Amino acid sequence: MNLYLISLDAERGYDIFSSAVVVAESADKARVTHPSKQVTHITNGRWMGTYSSNAGRLAGKEYEATGGGWVTVGDVSKINVELIGTSDREAGVICASFNAG
Repeated sequence: MNLYLISLDAERGYDIFSSAVVVAESADKARVTHPSKQVTHITNGRWMGTYSSNAGRLAGKEYEATGGGWVTVGDVSKINVELIGTSDREAGVICASFNAG
């Protein structure tokens, strides 16, 4: 697997992610990895999350991850992707930079 730095050029204010280091098979897969570990996948052009196993009867069901502090799925082409190395970890977020406000 590859290690990528994903980032955005524009300063967008507070309560947003500015960058993350992610493990992905390719630059395209890195580009569709949301910096929030709460966002697990894309469905119908929307960032989605999956309820954890301790969520009772909701466990495993998906929910729309609104207000995620990142670009919309339609704007992922605006994400800069830089290959920074390789990793033997599974795909996902290693760390992310969040500008809290």
